[in-house]
Amino acid sequence: MKRGLSIFALLLLAACIEVTDIGAYWDKGTVDKDLVGQWKQDAAQDPEIRAITIENNEYKIESLDDKSKGAKDYKPLLARTLTLGKYTFFMTEPVQEKDNPKHNNSNIWRYKLKGDTVTLYRLQPAAMSDYLQALKKKHPKEKDPQISIENHKTRNADKRYVAISRLDDTVAKILISVPDNAAYWEAAKIYARQRP
Repeated sequence: MKRGLSIFALLLLAACIEVTDIGAYWDKGTVDKDLVGQWKQDAAQDPEIRAITIENNEYKIESLDDKSKGAKDYKPLLARTLTLGKYTFFMTEPVQEKDNPKHNNSNIWRYKLKGDTVTLYRLQPAAMSDYLQALKKKHPKEKDPQISIENHKTRNADKRYVAISRLDDTVAKILISVPDNAAYWEAAKIYARQRP
Protein backbone atom coordinates (compact mmCIF):
# COMPACT_ATOMS: atom_id res chain seq x y z
CA MET A 1 0.00 0.00 0.00
CA LYS A 2 2.98 2.31 -0.14
CA ARG A 3 1.83 3.86 -3.38
CA GLY A 4 -1.12 5.41 -1.57
CA LEU A 5 1.22 8.33 -0.98
CA SER A 6 1.25 9.10 -4.70
CA ILE A 7 -2.33 10.37 -4.89
CA PHE A 8 -2.19 13.84 -3.44
CA ALA A 9 0.50 12.48 -1.05
CA LEU A 10 -2.09 11.32 1.42
CA LEU A 11 -0.71 9.71 4.49
CA LEU A 12 -1.10 5.97 4.56
CA LEU A 13 -4.73 5.12 5.24
CA ALA A 14 -5.61 8.74 5.89
CA ALA A 15 -8.62 8.83 3.61
CA CYS A 16 -8.64 5.71 1.48
CA ILE A 17 -10.64 2.54 1.61
CA GLU A 18 -8.29 -0.29 0.71
CA VAL A 19 -9.74 -2.62 -1.94
CA THR A 20 -8.22 -6.01 -2.71
CA ASP A 21 -10.34 -6.59 -5.82
CA ILE A 22 -12.16 -3.77 -7.64
CA GLY A 23 -13.69 -6.37 -9.95
CA ALA A 24 -16.02 -5.14 -12.71
CA TYR A 25 -16.36 -1.72 -11.10
CA TRP A 26 -13.19 -0.43 -12.80
CA ASP A 27 -15.01 -0.63 -16.13
CA LYS A 28 -17.93 1.36 -14.66
CA GLY A 29 -15.59 4.26 -13.91
CA THR A 30 -15.55 7.51 -15.84
CA VAL A 31 -13.43 10.65 -15.94
CA ASP A 32 -14.41 14.18 -15.02
CA LYS A 33 -12.49 16.74 -17.06
CA ASP A 34 -13.01 19.28 -14.26
CA LEU A 35 -10.38 17.38 -12.23
CA VAL A 36 -7.64 17.89 -14.81
CA GLY A 37 -4.97 20.27 -13.59
CA GLN A 38 -2.54 20.87 -10.77
CA TRP A 39 -3.66 20.49 -7.14
CA LYS A 40 -1.97 21.48 -3.89
CA GLN A 41 -2.93 20.20 -0.47
CA ASP A 42 -4.22 22.86 1.90
CA ALA A 43 -1.88 21.79 4.70
CA ALA A 44 1.57 22.76 5.89
CA GLN A 45 2.79 19.15 6.15
CA ASP A 46 2.35 18.52 2.41
CA PRO A 47 2.84 21.52 0.14
CA GLU A 48 3.71 19.32 -2.87
CA ILE A 49 1.72 19.79 -6.06
CA ARG A 50 0.12 16.88 -7.97
CA ALA A 51 -0.95 16.84 -11.59
CA ILE A 52 -4.02 15.07 -12.94
CA THR A 53 -4.20 14.37 -16.66
CA ILE A 54 -6.46 12.11 -18.71
CA GLU A 55 -5.02 9.34 -20.86
CA ASN A 56 -7.02 6.48 -22.41
CA ASN A 57 -10.18 7.36 -20.45
CA GLU A 58 -8.33 7.23 -17.12
CA TYR A 59 -6.78 9.83 -14.87
CA LYS A 60 -3.04 9.73 -14.47
CA ILE A 61 -2.01 11.26 -11.14
CA GLU A 62 1.62 12.26 -10.70
CA SER A 63 3.74 14.24 -8.31
CA LEU A 64 5.46 17.31 -9.73
CA ASP A 65 8.12 17.18 -7.01
CA ASP A 66 11.46 15.74 -8.20
CA LYS A 67 12.26 14.39 -4.73
CA SER A 68 8.99 12.44 -4.53
CA LYS A 69 9.30 11.17 -8.09
CA GLY A 70 12.83 9.95 -7.33
CA ALA A 71 11.76 7.94 -4.29
CA LYS A 72 12.22 4.18 -4.56
CA ASP A 73 8.54 3.42 -3.90
CA TYR A 74 7.09 6.22 -6.06
CA LYS A 75 4.45 5.11 -8.55
CA PRO A 76 2.07 7.35 -10.46
CA LEU A 77 -1.54 6.24 -10.25
CA LEU A 78 -4.27 5.46 -12.70
CA ALA A 79 -7.71 6.44 -11.49
CA ARG A 80 -11.31 6.68 -12.54
CA THR A 81 -14.33 8.31 -10.97
CA LEU A 82 -16.99 5.93 -9.66
CA THR A 83 -20.42 7.31 -8.83
CA LEU A 84 -22.35 5.30 -6.25
CA GLY A 85 -25.67 6.92 -5.40
CA LYS A 86 -24.97 10.42 -4.11
CA TYR A 87 -21.25 9.75 -3.61
CA THR A 88 -18.28 10.01 -5.95
CA PHE A 89 -15.07 8.06 -5.45
CA PHE A 90 -11.64 7.89 -7.04
CA MET A 91 -10.76 4.29 -7.83
CA THR A 92 -6.96 4.09 -7.95
CA GLU A 93 -4.31 1.59 -8.87
CA PRO A 94 -0.60 1.98 -9.63
CA VAL A 95 0.34 2.48 -13.27
CA GLN A 96 2.87 -0.37 -13.14
CA GLU A 97 0.36 -2.87 -11.79
CA LYS A 98 -2.78 -2.09 -13.77
CA ASP A 99 -2.44 -5.07 -16.10
CA ASN A 100 -1.27 -7.46 -13.39
CA PRO A 101 -4.28 -9.62 -12.45
CA LYS A 102 -2.63 -10.58 -9.15
CA HIS A 103 -2.17 -7.05 -7.82
CA ASN A 104 -4.03 -6.02 -4.70
CA ASN A 105 -3.05 -2.38 -4.44
CA SER A 106 -6.30 -0.62 -5.23
CA ASN A 107 -8.09 2.01 -3.21
CA ILE A 108 -11.22 4.05 -3.39
CA TRP A 109 -11.34 7.60 -2.06
CA ARG A 110 -14.60 9.49 -1.60
CA TYR A 111 -14.33 13.04 -2.89
CA LYS A 112 -16.32 16.18 -3.60
CA LEU A 113 -15.31 18.71 -6.22
CA LYS A 114 -16.66 22.20 -5.60
CA GLY A 115 -15.25 24.97 -7.76
CA ASP A 116 -11.47 24.91 -7.37
CA THR A 117 -11.49 22.70 -4.27
CA VAL A 118 -11.39 18.92 -3.92
CA THR A 119 -12.18 17.44 -0.51
CA LEU A 120 -11.27 13.82 0.25
CA TYR A 121 -13.25 12.03 2.95
CA ARG A 122 -12.22 9.30 5.34
CA LEU A 123 -14.84 6.70 6.25
CA GLN A 124 -14.63 6.55 10.04
CA PRO A 125 -13.72 2.98 11.10
CA ALA A 126 -15.51 3.02 14.47
CA ALA A 127 -18.74 4.39 13.02
CA MET A 128 -18.55 1.98 10.09
CA SER A 129 -17.97 -0.96 12.42
CA ASP A 130 -21.12 -0.03 14.36
CA TYR A 131 -23.00 0.47 11.11
CA LEU A 132 -22.00 -2.96 9.80
CA GLN A 133 -23.04 -4.59 13.09
CA ALA A 134 -26.43 -2.85 12.91
CA LEU A 135 -26.91 -4.08 9.33
CA LYS A 136 -26.03 -7.61 10.43
CA LYS A 137 -28.66 -7.48 13.20
CA LYS A 138 -31.25 -6.05 10.79
CA HIS A 139 -30.52 -8.65 8.09
CA PRO A 140 -29.15 -11.71 9.94
CA LYS A 141 -29.69 -14.14 7.04
CA GLU A 142 -27.71 -12.15 4.48
CA LYS A 143 -24.13 -13.18 3.84
CA ASP A 144 -21.44 -11.04 5.38
CA PRO A 145 -20.42 -8.19 3.10
CA GLN A 146 -16.83 -8.06 1.97
CA ILE A 147 -16.10 -5.04 4.19
CA SER A 148 -13.96 -5.14 7.32
CA ILE A 149 -12.24 -2.83 9.77
CA GLU A 150 -8.49 -3.47 9.78
CA ASN A 151 -5.62 -2.36 11.99
CA HIS A 152 -2.37 -1.00 10.62
CA LYS A 153 0.42 -0.68 13.16
CA THR A 154 3.07 1.96 12.69
CA ARG A 155 5.91 3.01 14.92
CA ASN A 156 3.85 5.87 16.29
CA ALA A 157 0.29 4.57 16.41
CA ASP A 158 -2.26 1.93 15.57
CA LYS A 159 -4.45 3.10 12.74
CA ARG A 160 -7.78 1.53 11.93
CA TYR A 161 -9.16 1.70 8.44
CA VAL A 162 -11.97 0.31 6.32
CA ALA A 163 -11.02 -2.46 3.87
CA ILE A 164 -13.00 -4.12 1.10
CA SER A 165 -12.11 -7.62 -0.07
CA ARG A 166 -14.12 -7.35 -3.29
CA LEU A 167 -16.05 -4.36 -4.56
CA ASP A 168 -19.33 -5.93 -5.63
CA ASP A 169 -22.98 -4.90 -5.77
CA THR A 170 -23.56 -5.75 -2.09
CA VAL A 171 -20.65 -3.58 -0.97
CA ALA A 172 -21.75 -0.78 -3.33
CA LYS A 173 -25.25 -0.80 -1.80
CA ILE A 174 -23.76 -0.57 1.69
CA LEU A 175 -21.52 2.38 0.73
CA ILE A 176 -24.52 4.14 -0.84
CA SER A 177 -26.52 3.65 2.36
CA VAL A 178 -23.90 5.11 4.74
CA PRO A 179 -25.28 8.41 6.09
CA ASP A 180 -23.71 11.54 4.61
CA ASN A 181 -22.57 13.23 7.80
CA ALA A 182 -19.37 13.89 9.75
CA ALA A 183 -19.98 10.96 12.11
CA TYR A 184 -19.24 8.65 9.16
CA TRP A 185 -17.33 10.77 6.65
CA GLU A 186 -14.53 12.95 8.01
CA ALA A 187 -13.15 15.62 5.68
CA ALA A 188 -9.57 14.34 5.74
CA LYS A 189 -7.76 16.38 3.08
CA ILE A 190 -8.52 19.49 1.05
CA TYR A 191 -6.79 20.41 -2.20
CA ALA A 192 -6.87 23.69 -4.10
CA ARG A 193 -6.48 24.02 -7.85
CA GLN A 194 -3.28 25.82 -8.81
CA ARG A 195 -3.83 28.40 -11.53
CA PRO A 196 -0.96 29.45 -13.83
